[in-house]
Amino acid sequence: MLDLFAGKGEFVCSLRELGVDVEIVGFSEILPYAVGVYKAIHNVDDSIFLGDVTKVKDINLQEFDMIVSGSPCQSFTNEGNMEGGDKNSGTRSSLLWEQIKIAKKNKPKYIVWENVRGLGFSKNKHILPQYTQELDEIGYNTYFKLLNY
Repeated sequence: MLDLFAGKGEFVCSLRELGVDVEIVGFSEILPYAVGVYKAIHNVDDSIFLGDVTKVKDINLQEFDMIVSGSPCQSFTNEGNMEGGDKNSGTRSSLLWEQIKIAKKNKPKYIVWENVRGLGFSKNKHILPQYTQELDEIGYNTYFKLLNY
């Protein structure tokens, strides 16, 4: 598994709680304290720490079956002034497109992306269809569900 925008590794914790045997091949995170917490919780070392997500597509990674990510949501919220996450916009939320670049190169079996309900607000409504279309174009079947709205 490749863990992007990893934080403390909530996806890993959830999968393990469900009984899934998870091997982390790499994780990307920019907050130093989160990196330290991630390494401690998941008993991993610097060898799989990938740093900034924008650099991951350039790294030759060990084969993996799944990408999990909860890319920055701030630009999809009122607090982030609804700046949006359009490709190449430079907003924090536009980092979600890095996941697509990595998927194009590495072709994992599964991709899980989590975000906020603000993604469905009028200014951002076009993002999810664009995201799923790009995944469809590279061979994925996409499904989404709004939880806890």
